[in-house]
Amino acid sequence: MRTLVRRLGVRTLNALGAAVPPRYWKRALSLRVDLPYSITVDSTDECNLGCIHCVRENYAEEPGRKAKIMTFETFSRLSDVLPFVLNVNFDDRGEPLMNPDLLRMIRHVKLLSNGTTTTSFNSNLMLLTREKAEALVEAGLDSLQVSLDGGTAAVFEKIRLKARFEKVVENAQMLQEVKRAKGSKTPHLSLNFVAMKSNIETLPEAARIAVRIGAEYMGVNGTEAYTSLMKAEPLYRESGPDVPAPDVAPFYAEARRIASAAGMPFVPARMSPDRGAVCGEALNACAISWDGFVHPCTFLAHASDVHQFGGTYHRPQHHFGNIRETGLNEIWKSPRYRAYRLAMATGKDPDFCRDCLVKQGCICHGTERPDVSASLLRQGSPA
Repeated sequence: MRTLVRRLGVRTLNALGAAVPPRYWKRALSLRVDLPYSITVDSTDECNLGCIHCVRENYAEEPGRKAKIMTFETFSRLSDVLPFVLNVNFDDRGEPLMNPDLLRMIRHVKLLSNGTTTTSFNSNLMLLTREKAEALVEAGLDSLQVSLDGGTAAVFEKIRLKARFEKVVENAQMLQEVKRAKGSKTPHLSLNFVAMKSNIETLPEAARIAVRIGAEYMGVNGTEAYTSLMKAEPLYRESGPDVPAPDVAPFYAEARRIASAAGMPFVPARMSPDRGAVCGEALNACAISWDGFVHPCTFLAHASDVHQFGGTYHRPQHHFGNIRETGLNEIWKSPRYRAYRLAMATGKDPDFCRDCLVKQGCICHGTERPDVSASLLRQGSPA
């Protein structure tokens, strides 16, 4: 299969896949691939900030699992599958730069996969230094997404507590300088903006910053309300067309114009739920917490209470095993995990997934479409 991918080319295979509606690819891949195509590794659940919209502000579970760091020994339990997945992402709810083994983990992925498995993470960039930036480039990190939830210092620093606006922007520019100095195109830099009522007026300014720092695309996420303070903040609606409401539409339009003029993709989350959505995250990916538990997605790695559309529902923590006890290959193929994915693929979502706005497109930007070439490559993955 690797020979087939090389001969036809990744672009050709994915162009063929683009002609097929995403939900059909998701359903087909969930039943025939023998490993997830993407793994999110919670390299650390610790964070140097205290953002008002973060689920860490409302962990509804035992305090002992609140803030920990994944060891390299735990991560190494994934060694047999790392060559066969498309991407390993190193962030969940913490700041990856707080893990002292982060660089070692990235190098490990690259070594085992001969560079074919990509690596990525999201960062607040407050802990980035020139030395760390140089090390990330040399380790082979493929993508880095910077969080900038505000286009001005005043707005940004009220949302991302303990962060400094100017330092984040300066560190993003510094990373780009390091890449140029080393003649590297990676890590590809993107900017993510979590949109809410408190910051939406600064979305165009954030787009200008994304252009200025040379971001390759800008994503706009929605926010979930985990606390009473956040109940009034979400911008998406319970029903209606997938367009911004009239009071916020001008800010989206201006940000899109700025991005388009610079040739930078602008990718917002949905403004109303897609009730018939199939969850690509649950079907074709998985999340592994710092202590080795395997979850269907990052949102089920922790228990939390979510306020939406005038009500509150409890999202439980849910896992299928632990890589410290059983290999991921075996966990992924277990009857219980297969039954879960089949239920998700056929519209029989369990209660804790049924009302999920992540699945319905309102929280995470972009429509997830499986990489066809990666699926073919995985046909040689471990049995």
